[in-house]
Amino acid sequence: MTLSLVSVLDTPAATPLRRGLLRLAETAEPIQLDGSAVDRVGTACLQVLSAGQAAARHAGREFRIADPSPALVEMATLAGFDDLFAA
Repeated sequence: MTLSLVSVLDTPAATPLRRGLLRLAETAEPIQLDGSAVDRVGTACLQVLSAGQAAARHAGREFRIADPSPALVEMATLAGFDDLFAA
């Protein structure tokens, strides 16, 4: 199952993003996110994504952001969250 990230990942989007990640964590499938539609992303959502990645790794699960948009990659890199795209 893939969770498609919304175009604006600002502070109000952090709670729905967290809920979506928790739903994915309840399955036995790898956690895959589609980042192609992201136009803007803030620190709160980057923190949620980073926490989701850490939890997945701790549980021995795959966590992958497929097709990250240039905006998502740029902001994650500027904010120090570029490890979100590490394999």
